[in-house]
Amino acid sequence: MTSIIAKTAFVLAIAFAPVQSENAANVAGKWTMTVKSPHGVVTMTLALQQDGKKVTGTFITPHGDMRVDGDFADGTLKLATPNDGDSRITLTAKTKSDGTLDGYLSSQIGDMTWTAERVKDK
Repeated sequence: MTSIIAKTAFVLAIAFAPVQSENAANVAGKWTMTVKSPHGVVTMTLALQQDGKKVTGTFITPHGDMRVDGDFADGTLKLATPNDGDSRITLTAKTKSDGTLDGYLSSQIGDMTWTAERVKDK
């Protein structure tokens, strides 16, 4: 009897488990970022590639493009520019239920909040 209950519980757990959309498990693509900086709101871009949990890409800013590397696991994106002394930038974000990203950017000028929306294919 215990075996039947355990099997039933397992089947129900799988049947009613939250279904992640393909985009929720994948951050690859181009993202438009809105960063609240000490100098006001700035729009930037993230162009990302993903292989499993590993994420690489380009952080496109008004001051130039920077390579980023990191990972995406359990709904959390963690990225950083190469460790070039004081100019290192780290970005962390959580995926939201609407498919956007919401997080923090840390740099030599301080910590800032940011959000991003995936650029839709035309």
